[in-house]
Amino acid sequence: MSSPDLSLPTTWTEGVQDQQSPVAVIPGPPLSDPLGPCLSSLLKVRVYAPLLQTLETEYGPPILAQGPEEVLAHTPFYVFTYDWRRSNNETVALLHGFLEKLHTPPQVIAHSNGGLLLFSCLNKNPALVHSAIYAAVPFKGNLTFLPDLTQGKKIGLNKKILSAAVQRTFSLPYHILPYRSEAAGLFLNSHGEEIRVDWHDIKTWTDHGLVEPDGAEAMHVKEALSDAVLFKSSLIPSQPKDSYPKSIVVAGNAVPTADGVTLTKPGTVSMETFEKKPGDGRFTESCVQPPTGTVVKTLISTHKHDSVLDGVDVIAALETLRKVNNVPDIDTSEVVLEIKEE
Repeated sequence: MSSPDLSLPTTWTEGVQDQQSPVAVIPGPPLSDPLGPCLSSLLKVRVYAPLLQTLETEYGPPILAQGPEEVLAHTPFYVFTYDWRRSNNETVALLHGFLEKLHTPPQVIAHSNGGLLLFSCLNKNPALVHSAIYAAVPFKGNLTFLPDLTQGKKIGLNKKILSAAVQRTFSLPYHILPYRSEAAGLFLNSHGEEIRVDWHDIKTWTDHGLVEPDGAEAMHVKEALSDAVLFKSSLIPSQPKDSYPKSIVVAGNAVPTADGVTLTKPGTVSMETFEKKPGDGRFTESCVQPPTGTVVKTLISTHKHDSVLDGVDVIAALETLRKVNNVPDIDTSEVVLEIKEE
């Protein structure tokens, strides 16, 4: 089977990454195949399948939605999907419009980057949702995607589908980078000494050999970093603390996880020598706590990042949030929304 080309255009128009040609668009996957037919067959996993089956048993068949035009009356279970390669700013606009059109403020289950999308929406209007489960959400930026951007990621025996060159065309990884003070202590040289950098300055990338200084790729990365700053700014709490919906955090702590990298030589980074902390293999336990809001409890999962929700009782967590929420006039029996990647 030939590998699909997941690359995005490296050209931008007025601060927005250009769309790919229609023939290259990856169709949204069916719910039984949440990574899409190509990636799922290569990975041999179904990341969200157990969770989707649990929710479908409790709430009935879900509606797969990608924008506000897909809101239906009295549907108990939506799954909001998005293109995990493109800018979070684009997806936040779609998600915000979708939440505004729902007939009832939903309980939301948001995994990984999906939780950042949700929190950005709540910074504009905390009343959009009833309550939230934040599962392995990297609220504190980190560098775990940097090896993917410099060395690529092998999927089975396939080195091309998520090569470094392909992943550098995406916008999303730059949105996970540490912002401002979050970067302290996360980037070391080969002697173990901290390198102080601004990860949203293109000079950091060119000076350390992470991106060639000239050409279309450097221009793309510069645009993507500026776009990421806009998104990171949208995550700075802007509402009164008690106005945010109550939430439960799901954190992994059974997998030793590095949250920083070592520059072993120009253009090459490694996480192998960095201190390991409790986490889920992608993000450390301390990385996934929301910056503000009312956290009812933190549930610990022993599963890895992609399947962290399989290690907790999601239905019981939703019920807990319904019981403790101090807005009794909101009926949450109609809508449960999960935010997941395509």
